[in-house]
Amino acid sequence: MPRADTLAKLARGLGLPLHSVQAAALASAGVVAPEVSEPDVSLLVERYRALSDDSKRNVSDFVAMLYQREARGAANE
Repeated sequence: MPRADTLAKLARGLGLPLHSVQAAALASAGVVAPEVSEPDVSLLVERYRALSDDSKRNVSDFVAMLYQREARGAANE
């Protein structure tokens, strides 16, 4: 699988949306990416993929913390 920055450069060079190039790369590797119908989610996924591994870990930790906070709030209602 090509690196995220390589796919971003290819998308820019071809004038295509990054998600289209990523989906094509995944399909060529035999992986079918799930379709995301919400534009905000697509943007989040696209930007997440461009992050460094360290930044991805930070984002994952932050999302886990938010999820736990929401779960606690729902349990208190």
